[in-house]
Amino acid sequence: MYTLQRLRRLSTKYRTEKIYPTITGEKEENVKKNRYKDILPFDHSRVKLTLKTPTQDSDYINANFIKGVHGPKAYVATQGPLANTVIDFWRMIWEYNVARLRRLST
Repeated sequence: MYTLQRLRRLSTKYRTEKIYPTITGEKEENVKKNRYKDILPFDHSRVKLTLKTPTQDSDYINANFIKGVHGPKAYVATQGPLANTVIDFWRMIWEYNVARLRRLST
């Protein structure tokens, strides 16, 4: 079972060793969309938003696809939305036709 502390250690290891880059999440315009500065989505598996709105033209959300038995994009792991990312969160839910939500927190 993964603990938040272990996930943070792995995330830091992957980022510092550049095993899985997080360049998009580190961009200046996206930093304010990250709840935690040390937990960023990996570029190779991040969720990309496609629907543009008059106030949101970025494809960035702090979320990654996770593979499951039904394919490489079976699940989405994301942070709880911030006040400035609530619209992006619901854009993601709608765009990817998410049927079930689970909230996991410490």
